[in-house]
Parts: sequence; structure tokens; C-alpha cells
Amino acid sequence: MALDVDPKQLIKKAVELAGRHLSDGHIPVENALHSKQGVKPAKSGVYAYRIETASGSFVYSGDTGPSENVVTLARDADVLISEVIDIESTSVTLGRTGTIPSDVMPGLLAHMCEDHLVPEEVGKIAGAAGGRKLVLTRCMPMAL
Repeated sequence: MALDVDPKQLIKKAVELAGRHLSDGHIPVENALHSKQGVKPAKSGVYAYRIETASGSFVYSGDTGPSENVVTLARDADVLISEVIDIESTSVTLGRTGTIPSDVMPGLLAHMCEDHLVPEEVGKIAGAAGGRKLVLTRCMPMAL
């Protein structure tokens, strides 16, 4: 499928309009609150967006833990865009910098485990949603 829409512009628009039920009169946009560990809405009010265009449907999910809301929103989408994190490598990378105090590290890693997706979780969401393509963003650490 050839895309006549720049994915960067779609992401920019989704971030720009975060938290609103959207439509610019041309592109309908549906949104859903993420849930943390599939139990409750994110404390920060983080949203995922589904953007329908003539070229297809695109779902952008920002930081989240495993979320049934994202699965529902991404059902049969042409493209699911999701962040991903490798917790173990990120921990090692952060430890090497020496800039994070040792008493802060456990809380930071707990946050990363709760509010981000590891590769296996992204795969489960994408598989359950049944979409066509998966695009990984914000791969942490950068050398995933």
C-alpha cells in the first residue's frame, strides 16, 4: 500500500491535539485513554489515536503499559505505531552513565516497566489487534 500521508505529520497532529475528540473536517481521529497493565487509565491522561485516511488507518500509541484500550483502537489498522523498550539494556545503559543516583534507579526502572512496552508486549498487542504493519518508535535504548 502506497501512503500519500507523511507518518511524521500524522504523529505531529496526534501529539498536537492530545486529549481531544478530534476531526479537522477532513481526517477523522478517534482516541482512547491508555490503561496501565490493562487495569486503570494512565495517571497522566495518555492517549492513543486512530487516524483514518483514504490511504488507510493509522494508530499511534505513546507511552503505555499493556493496554486493552490500545488493542481495541488498533483492531485491523493498516499501521500500528508503538514505542518499545528493552528494560535490561536500558538499565545497563543508565547504570553506565553514572548520572542516576542508585537510590533513584529502582523507581525509575519500575516506572519504565509499568509505563512502557517491552518487545513481547508490543507483539501481543499487535497480534491481538490483527493489524497489517507494526512500526516501532522511541526504541530504548537506541541500540535495541
